[in-house]
Amino acid sequence: MATLEGISIPTNSAIKSTGRTKTWKKVSIKQISQEIAKRYGLKLIFDGPNYTIKSIEQTDKSDSSFLYDLCKDYGLGMKVYKSKIVIWGKSKYEGKKATATIKRADFIGDDWDYKDTLEGTYTGARTSYKKGNDSKEISIYVGLVGENAKGARTLKISEQSDSENDARYKAAAKVNLENEKATVLTGTIFARPEIVAGICVKVKDLGKADGKYFVDEVKTKTSDSGTTQEIQLHKCQKQLKGDPPPAPPAPPAPAKKTYKVGDIVNFHGGTHYYSSYPGARGYSARAGRAKITLGPNCRGNGHAHPWHLIHVDSSSNVYGWVDEGTFD
Repeated sequence: MATLEGISIPTNSAIKSTGRTKTWKKVSIKQISQEIAKRYGLKLIFDGPNYTIKSIEQTDKSDSSFLYDLCKDYGLGMKVYKSKIVIWGKSKYEGKKATATIKRADFIGDDWDYKDTLEGTYTGARTSYKKGNDSKEISIYVGLVGENAKGARTLKISEQSDSENDARYKAAAKVNLENEKATVLTGTIFARPEIVAGICVKVKDLGKADGKYFVDEVKTKTSDSGTTQEIQLHKCQKQLKGDPPPAPPAPPAPAKKTYKVGDIVNFHGGTHYYSSYPGARGYSARAGRAKITLGPNCRGNGHAHPWHLIHVDSSSNVYGWVDEGTFD
Protein backbone atom coordinates (compact mmCIF):
# COMPACT_ATOMS: atom_id res chain seq x y z
CA MET A 1 0.00 0.00 0.00
CA ALA A 2 1.22 3.47 -0.82
CA THR A 3 1.41 5.90 2.10
CA LEU A 4 0.04 9.24 0.99
CA GLU A 5 1.34 12.22 2.91
CA GLY A 6 0.63 15.81 2.04
CA ILE A 7 -1.50 17.24 -0.71
CA SER A 8 0.66 19.79 -2.51
CA ILE A 9 2.20 19.88 -5.96
CA PRO A 10 5.40 21.95 -6.19
CA THR A 11 4.42 25.34 -7.60
CA ASN A 12 7.56 25.52 -9.74
CA SER A 13 6.98 22.18 -11.39
CA ALA A 14 6.45 22.12 -15.15
CA ILE A 15 4.01 19.26 -14.67
CA LYS A 16 1.59 21.82 -13.25
CA SER A 17 2.31 24.89 -15.36
CA THR A 18 3.05 23.73 -18.91
CA GLY A 19 0.03 23.37 -21.19
CA ARG A 20 0.05 20.50 -23.65
CA THR A 21 -2.14 19.39 -26.57
CA LYS A 22 -2.16 15.74 -27.52
CA THR A 23 -4.50 13.01 -28.71
CA TRP A 24 -4.13 9.76 -26.81
CA LYS A 25 -5.42 6.65 -28.60
CA LYS A 26 -5.77 3.02 -27.55
CA VAL A 27 -3.86 3.57 -24.35
CA SER A 28 -4.34 2.59 -20.70
CA ILE A 29 -4.40 5.02 -17.80
CA LYS A 30 -1.23 3.43 -16.46
CA GLN A 31 0.55 3.94 -19.80
CA ILE A 32 -0.45 7.63 -19.80
CA SER A 33 0.75 7.94 -16.21
CA GLN A 34 4.07 6.27 -17.04
CA GLU A 35 4.71 8.62 -19.96
CA ILE A 36 3.92 11.71 -17.90
CA ALA A 37 5.98 10.52 -14.92
CA LYS A 38 8.97 9.78 -17.19
CA ARG A 39 8.70 13.22 -18.80
CA TYR A 40 9.32 14.93 -15.43
CA GLY A 41 11.63 12.37 -13.87
CA LEU A 42 9.01 11.29 -11.34
CA LYS A 43 8.49 7.84 -9.89
CA LEU A 44 5.06 6.30 -10.57
CA ILE A 45 3.24 4.27 -7.94
CA PHE A 46 0.10 2.79 -9.54
CA ASP A 47 -2.24 0.70 -7.39
CA GLY A 48 -5.64 0.53 -9.01
CA PRO A 49 -7.64 -0.82 -11.96
CA ASN A 50 -5.95 -0.07 -15.27
CA TYR A 51 -8.66 1.00 -17.70
CA THR A 52 -8.00 1.15 -21.45
CA ILE A 53 -9.17 4.25 -23.30
CA LYS A 54 -10.10 4.27 -26.97
CA SER A 55 -9.36 7.97 -27.50
CA ILE A 56 -9.04 11.11 -25.36
CA GLU A 57 -7.96 14.68 -26.08
CA GLN A 58 -5.58 16.72 -23.95
CA THR A 59 -6.15 20.29 -25.14
CA ASP A 60 -3.81 23.01 -23.86
CA LYS A 61 -3.92 21.45 -20.41
CA SER A 62 -1.09 20.81 -17.99
CA ASP A 63 -0.13 17.18 -17.53
CA SER A 64 -1.02 17.24 -13.84
CA SER A 65 -4.51 18.66 -14.47
CA PHE A 66 -5.12 16.30 -17.37
CA LEU A 67 -4.03 13.22 -15.42
CA TYR A 68 -5.94 14.28 -12.31
CA ASP A 69 -9.18 14.74 -14.26
CA LEU A 70 -8.64 11.46 -16.09
CA CYS A 71 -8.16 9.60 -12.81
CA LYS A 72 -11.24 11.28 -11.31
CA ASP A 73 -13.37 10.19 -14.29
CA TYR A 74 -12.46 6.55 -13.66
CA GLY A 75 -12.64 6.48 -9.86
CA LEU A 76 -8.92 6.76 -9.20
CA GLY A 77 -7.24 9.02 -6.66
CA MET A 78 -4.05 10.90 -7.52
CA LYS A 79 -1.37 12.80 -5.60
CA VAL A 80 1.91 14.36 -6.76
CA TYR A 81 4.45 14.82 -3.98
CA LYS A 82 8.06 14.06 -3.05
CA SER A 83 9.05 13.33 -6.67
CA LYS A 84 6.27 10.76 -7.06
CA ILE A 85 2.97 10.40 -8.85
CA VAL A 86 0.76 8.16 -6.73
CA ILE A 87 -2.44 6.76 -8.23
CA TRP A 88 -4.76 4.41 -6.37
CA GLY A 89 -8.16 2.81 -6.77
CA LYS A 90 -10.51 4.73 -4.49
CA SER A 91 -13.03 1.89 -4.16
CA LYS A 92 -10.22 -0.52 -3.28
CA TYR A 93 -8.74 1.78 -0.64
CA GLU A 94 -12.10 2.65 0.92
CA GLY A 95 -12.70 -1.08 1.24
CA LYS A 96 -9.63 -1.52 3.46
CA LYS A 97 -9.90 -1.88 7.23
CA ALA A 98 -9.55 1.16 9.45
CA THR A 99 -5.95 1.38 10.68
CA ALA A 100 -6.44 4.07 13.35
CA THR A 101 -9.15 5.46 15.63
CA ILE A 102 -9.98 9.12 16.18
CA LYS A 103 -12.07 9.95 19.25
CA ARG A 104 -13.79 13.17 20.18
CA ALA A 105 -11.18 13.79 22.84
CA ASP A 106 -8.50 13.85 20.10
CA PHE A 107 -9.90 17.06 18.59
CA ILE A 108 -8.09 20.06 20.07
CA GLY A 109 -10.53 22.28 21.91
CA ASP A 110 -13.36 20.11 20.58
CA ASP A 111 -12.61 21.69 17.17
CA TRP A 112 -14.50 19.58 14.65
CA ASP A 113 -17.28 20.08 12.14
CA TYR A 114 -19.68 17.55 10.67
CA LYS A 115 -21.83 17.95 7.54
CA ASP A 116 -24.31 15.24 6.69
CA THR A 117 -26.54 15.06 3.62
CA LEU A 118 -26.86 11.29 3.57
CA GLU A 119 -30.41 11.43 2.24
CA GLY A 120 -28.96 12.91 -0.95
CA THR A 121 -26.70 10.02 -1.86
CA TYR A 122 -27.16 8.46 -5.26
CA THR A 123 -28.02 4.79 -5.69
CA GLY A 124 -27.22 4.64 -9.40
CA ALA A 125 -26.72 6.51 -12.65
CA ARG A 126 -28.18 6.61 -16.13
CA THR A 127 -25.74 7.28 -18.94
CA SER A 128 -25.26 6.50 -22.63
CA TYR A 129 -22.71 5.34 -25.17
CA LYS A 130 -22.34 4.77 -28.90
CA LYS A 131 -21.48 1.40 -30.33
CA GLY A 132 -18.83 1.41 -33.06
CA ASN A 133 -19.58 3.89 -35.85
CA ASP A 134 -23.31 3.84 -35.16
CA SER A 135 -24.61 7.32 -34.32
CA LYS A 136 -27.45 5.95 -32.20
CA GLU A 137 -27.10 6.53 -28.46
CA ILE A 138 -27.65 3.51 -26.23
CA SER A 139 -28.89 4.37 -22.74
CA ILE A 140 -27.96 2.15 -19.78
CA TYR A 141 -28.48 2.19 -16.02
CA VAL A 142 -25.81 1.26 -13.48
CA GLY A 143 -26.88 1.02 -9.85
CA LEU A 144 -26.73 -0.46 -6.39
CA VAL A 145 -30.50 -1.02 -6.56
CA GLY A 146 -33.05 -1.05 -9.36
CA GLU A 147 -33.73 2.29 -11.00
CA ASN A 148 -37.38 2.17 -9.93
CA ALA A 149 -36.78 0.72 -6.47
CA LYS A 150 -38.21 2.52 -3.47
CA GLY A 151 -35.84 5.26 -2.30
CA ALA A 152 -33.70 5.02 -5.45
CA ARG A 153 -32.01 8.25 -6.54
CA THR A 154 -30.50 8.30 -10.02
CA LEU A 155 -27.72 10.57 -11.22
CA LYS A 156 -28.31 11.72 -14.80
CA ILE A 157 -25.08 11.85 -16.81
CA SER A 158 -25.09 13.79 -20.09
CA GLU A 159 -21.54 12.85 -21.06
CA GLN A 160 -21.40 10.15 -23.71
CA SER A 161 -18.92 7.27 -23.75
CA ASP A 162 -17.53 5.25 -26.65
CA SER A 163 -18.35 1.79 -25.30
CA GLU A 164 -20.65 0.12 -22.77
CA ASN A 165 -17.78 -0.81 -20.44
CA ASP A 166 -16.38 2.73 -20.56
CA ALA A 167 -19.83 4.15 -19.76
CA ARG A 168 -20.26 1.80 -16.81
CA TYR A 169 -16.87 2.56 -15.26
CA LYS A 170 -17.28 6.33 -15.58
CA ALA A 171 -20.87 6.30 -14.32
CA ALA A 172 -19.86 4.34 -11.22
CA ALA A 173 -16.96 6.74 -10.59
CA LYS A 174 -19.28 9.76 -10.78
CA VAL A 175 -21.79 8.24 -8.37
CA ASN A 176 -19.08 7.35 -5.86
CA LEU A 177 -17.53 10.82 -6.16
CA GLU A 178 -20.88 12.52 -5.54
CA ASN A 179 -21.51 10.27 -2.55
CA GLU A 180 -18.22 11.34 -0.97
CA LYS A 181 -19.95 14.67 -0.26
CA ALA A 182 -22.70 12.99 1.73
CA THR A 183 -20.92 12.96 5.09
CA VAL A 184 -17.81 15.09 5.62
CA LEU A 185 -15.88 15.55 8.87
CA THR A 186 -13.18 18.16 9.47
CA GLY A 187 -11.21 19.11 12.54
CA THR A 188 -7.83 19.70 14.17
CA ILE A 189 -5.91 17.10 16.17
CA PHE A 190 -2.42 16.92 17.65
CA ALA A 191 -0.07 15.36 15.12
CA ARG A 192 -0.18 11.61 14.82
CA PRO A 193 2.24 10.09 12.27
CA GLU A 194 -0.15 7.26 11.46
CA ILE A 195 -2.91 9.64 10.32
CA VAL A 196 -2.13 10.27 6.63
CA ALA A 197 -4.15 10.84 3.50
CA GLY A 198 -5.23 7.61 1.84
CA ILE A 199 -6.09 5.48 4.89
CA CYS A 200 -9.36 4.56 6.57
CA VAL A 201 -9.97 5.49 10.20
CA LYS A 202 -12.64 4.76 12.74
CA VAL A 203 -14.34 7.77 14.35
CA LYS A 204 -15.83 7.34 17.85
CA ASP A 205 -17.69 9.37 20.48
CA LEU A 206 -19.22 11.82 18.00
CA GLY A 207 -22.70 10.35 18.11
CA LYS A 208 -24.34 10.36 14.69
CA ALA A 209 -21.00 11.15 13.08
CA ASP A 210 -19.42 7.88 14.29
CA GLY A 211 -18.31 5.39 11.67
CA LYS A 212 -15.62 4.47 9.17
CA TYR A 213 -14.03 7.35 7.25
CA PHE A 214 -11.52 7.82 4.47
CA VAL A 215 -8.81 10.46 5.06
CA ASP A 216 -8.86 12.90 2.13
CA GLU A 217 -6.45 15.59 3.34
CA VAL A 218 -3.95 16.12 6.13
CA LYS A 219 -2.32 19.53 6.63
CA THR A 220 0.41 19.61 9.23
CA LYS A 221 1.14 22.85 11.08
CA THR A 222 3.89 23.55 13.59
CA SER A 223 3.77 26.34 16.17
CA ASP A 224 5.11 27.13 19.66
CA SER A 225 2.25 25.14 21.16
CA GLY A 226 3.10 22.00 19.19
CA THR A 227 2.46 20.25 15.91
CA THR A 228 -1.14 19.83 14.79
CA GLN A 229 -2.97 18.28 11.87
CA GLU A 230 -5.97 19.72 10.09
CA ILE A 231 -7.82 16.70 8.73
CA GLN A 232 -10.64 16.27 6.24
CA LEU A 233 -12.47 12.95 6.05
CA HIS A 234 -15.49 11.58 4.24
CA LYS A 235 -17.62 8.73 5.49
CA CYS A 236 -17.23 5.51 3.56
CA GLN A 237 -20.35 4.62 1.60
CA LYS A 238 -21.18 1.45 -0.29
CA GLN A 239 -19.23 1.65 -3.53
CA LEU A 240 -20.91 1.28 -6.90
CA LYS A 241 -18.87 -0.94 -9.20
CA GLY A 242 -19.02 -0.39 -12.94
CA ASP A 243 -18.09 -3.93 -13.89
CA PRO A 244 -20.13 -5.32 -16.81
CA PRO A 245 -22.92 -7.69 -15.82
CA PRO A 246 -21.89 -11.34 -15.96
CA ALA A 247 -22.47 -13.04 -19.28
CA PRO A 248 -25.47 -15.36 -19.34
CA PRO A 249 -24.47 -18.97 -18.71
CA ALA A 250 -23.80 -20.95 -21.85
CA PRO A 251 -26.54 -23.43 -22.68
CA PRO A 252 -25.64 -26.95 -21.62
CA ALA A 253 -24.09 -29.02 -24.34
CA PRO A 254 -26.48 -31.63 -25.69
CA ALA A 255 -25.86 -35.03 -24.23
CA LYS A 256 -23.83 -37.19 -26.54
CA LYS A 257 -26.04 -39.92 -27.95
CA THR A 258 -24.85 -43.47 -27.42
CA TYR A 259 -25.35 -46.30 -29.86
CA LYS A 260 -25.28 -50.07 -29.60
CA VAL A 261 -25.35 -53.06 -31.87
CA GLY A 262 -28.86 -53.62 -33.19
CA ASP A 263 -29.87 -49.92 -33.30
CA ILE A 264 -31.54 -48.66 -36.48
CA VAL A 265 -29.93 -45.35 -37.49
CA ASN A 266 -30.04 -42.80 -40.29
CA PHE A 267 -26.85 -43.01 -42.35
CA HIS A 268 -25.95 -39.56 -43.77
CA GLY A 269 -24.36 -40.92 -46.90
CA GLY A 270 -20.70 -40.81 -47.85
CA THR A 271 -18.18 -43.61 -47.77
CA HIS A 272 -18.30 -47.17 -46.46
CA TYR A 273 -15.13 -49.23 -46.14
CA TYR A 274 -14.15 -52.88 -46.49
CA SER A 275 -12.31 -52.77 -43.16
CA SER A 276 -12.28 -50.80 -39.90
CA TYR A 277 -8.50 -50.26 -40.18
CA PRO A 278 -6.63 -47.20 -41.49
CA GLY A 279 -5.97 -47.34 -45.22
CA ALA A 280 -8.98 -49.52 -45.99
CA ARG A 281 -10.46 -49.03 -49.46
CA GLY A 282 -13.71 -47.07 -49.46
CA TYR A 283 -16.68 -46.75 -51.79
CA SER A 284 -19.55 -44.33 -52.12
CA ALA A 285 -22.75 -45.18 -50.24
CA ARG A 286 -26.19 -43.54 -50.36
CA ALA A 287 -27.95 -42.13 -47.31
CA GLY A 288 -30.77 -44.06 -45.68
CA ARG A 289 -31.79 -46.24 -42.80
CA ALA A 290 -29.34 -48.87 -41.63
CA LYS A 291 -28.68 -51.29 -38.79
CA ILE A 292 -25.58 -51.29 -36.57
CA THR A 293 -24.12 -54.80 -36.75
CA LEU A 294 -20.69 -54.19 -35.16
CA GLY A 295 -19.35 -51.42 -32.90
CA PRO A 296 -16.03 -49.97 -31.63
CA ASN A 297 -15.76 -52.52 -28.84
CA CYS A 298 -15.93 -55.55 -31.04
CA ARG A 299 -12.90 -57.82 -31.17
CA GLY A 300 -10.26 -56.79 -33.72
CA ASN A 301 -11.75 -53.35 -34.41
CA GLY A 302 -9.22 -51.07 -36.13
CA HIS A 303 -11.05 -47.91 -34.89
CA ALA A 304 -10.33 -45.83 -38.01
CA HIS A 305 -13.88 -46.63 -39.25
CA PRO A 306 -15.36 -48.07 -36.03
CA TRP A 307 -19.01 -48.84 -36.96
CA HIS A 308 -20.36 -51.49 -39.26
CA LEU A 309 -23.72 -50.74 -40.92
CA ILE A 310 -26.03 -52.72 -43.17
CA HIS A 311 -28.88 -50.97 -44.98
CA VAL A 312 -32.41 -52.08 -44.07
CA ASP A 313 -34.18 -50.91 -47.25
CA SER A 314 -33.41 -49.99 -50.82
CA SER A 315 -33.00 -46.26 -50.11
CA SER A 316 -29.38 -46.90 -49.05
CA ASN A 317 -26.74 -49.32 -50.23
CA VAL A 318 -24.46 -48.97 -47.18
CA TYR A 319 -22.86 -52.29 -46.28
CA GLY A 320 -19.54 -51.90 -44.50
CA TRP A 321 -17.52 -49.90 -42.01
CA VAL A 322 -18.23 -46.18 -41.56
CA ASP A 323 -16.72 -43.25 -39.66
CA GLU A 324 -17.85 -41.84 -36.32
CA GLY A 325 -20.47 -39.11 -36.77
CA THR A 326 -21.78 -40.33 -40.14
CA PHE A 327 -25.18 -41.37 -38.75
CA ASP A 328 -27.73 -40.41 -36.12
